[in-house]
Amino acid sequence: MSTQTSDPNRPDYIIGAAAGMAHDAKLVRDVAMGTSHLRSQSMSYLPKHASEEGSDYNRRLEMAVLSVNAVERTVTGLAGMVFRKDPTLGEDVPEVMRLHTENIDYAGTHLDVFTRSLFEDGLETGHAGILVDAPSVQASGGRTLTDAEESVLGVRPYWIPIRKEQIIGWRTINDNGRTALEQLAIHEPTTVVDGAFGEKAVDRYRVYRREGGRVTVEVWEAREQGAAPTLFSGPFVVTNQTEIPFSVFYARKTGFLESRPPLVDVAYTNIAHYQTLADHRYCLHISNVLTPVISGVDADSQIVFGPNAGIKIPDPGGKAYYLEPEGNAFETNIKQLQEFKADMATGGLTMLQKERKSAETATASRQDSNVERSQLAAAARSLQDCVEVALEFHANFMRLTTGGSIAINREFEDQTLTSADVDQYSQLVLRGQWSIDTLWNKLQEGGINPADFDAEVERDRIDSAAGESLEVLRGGVA
Repeated sequence: MSTQTSDPNRPDYIIGAAAGMAHDAKLVRDVAMGTSHLRSQSMSYLPKHASEEGSDYNRRLEMAVLSVNAVERTVTGLAGMVFRKDPTLGEDVPEVMRLHTENIDYAGTHLDVFTRSLFEDGLETGHAGILVDAPSVQASGGRTLTDAEESVLGVRPYWIPIRKEQIIGWRTINDNGRTALEQLAIHEPTTVVDGAFGEKAVDRYRVYRREGGRVTVEVWEAREQGAAPTLFSGPFVVTNQTEIPFSVFYARKTGFLESRPPLVDVAYTNIAHYQTLADHRYCLHISNVLTPVISGVDADSQIVFGPNAGIKIPDPGGKAYYLEPEGNAFETNIKQLQEFKADMATGGLTMLQKERKSAETATASRQDSNVERSQLAAAARSLQDCVEVALEFHANFMRLTTGGSIAINREFEDQTLTSADVDQYSQLVLRGQWSIDTLWNKLQEGGINPADFDAEVERDRIDSAAGESLEVLRGGVA
């Protein structure tokens, strides 16, 4: 992980805009990674109670379960709606580039898989990017390789997915009314050989600059944790590019290279459910451990207390009994946990909600579906723009006149729920008049579930998670 430095002259310097987005991005990432990861973060997501002993806290932490990973499920479900049909390359994409899409990252990944992964990544944090790169190879005498020579050597452009957290610094210019990158710093964690069989992590930083109609790149490296990076290679001129070859996909844009995670509120609710369930399970465990109480005997008397032992109490007014917690708050906790689950189930639907003027009716909204856009539809369009820009950079590296176009599925757009629909369905679930199964069946009827959606499989999955949670909540598991 990159170490924050206060020196703005170092390539690992994280600018304020990037640092300000880090917390929410990390929160959503952590939730999406599930129970084991949240437990590894211990008090970051499960605070320690006042005067709580370490052993007691550890026991409570071991009982903490992310029984419903709403973030991961929502991301997968929304991506499934967009990718129910594979992206379609336009006829204007050069044939040689079509061949490259079978292995777009030069690591065996098909463009369809690469694109979906990028989309899911951006849905988690708000945005993600594509860096288009190509090996720098020159023939003898410093001349540029011909197309035939590059083909023989396997020299061709490839795409690198860039996470939001890797983009640590940038500067922009006004290019004829369009905002364009003048400088870009990307953090690239990598591993290097260490000894005969080992390896170790190092931090590398790729820095692009656009100056005087040309683009240069250099790589810096910090071999030790916290050490100042030193120049590792470059600067080199990026051939055939007049702009930094980086394109951005926004799931929820707030500014240039700035965004907010669309599911951050779902993630916060997921954490609240995780914490409440951990406390509830711990209280159930404590309530199942009964405390024996005996009065009317000498404090030094040796007492055998159990179902197979008789007890003699000298004092006629003495008593022997088990002290058991009343558990008055248990039902309240169960209700709260169920409300959290309902909130999480409906929270992701806001990305399907159309934006319209408050005075507009739901009927008029549906009739004007070609004009309106849901957040998910806008994200799908942004993904299409991002990939088309990357295709242009790819074509530039190959000295082609165009990279062509691509179509990202937005057929779900006509079925997009209005705000009235979302409010109505959410209230039905919250009031217990609809189950989560019914809500998903409604989406299925509207034709917006992914092509491989199986109602029975989804119902079994939800019932299984709900059944396990309710069994725990009702005291079935200590």
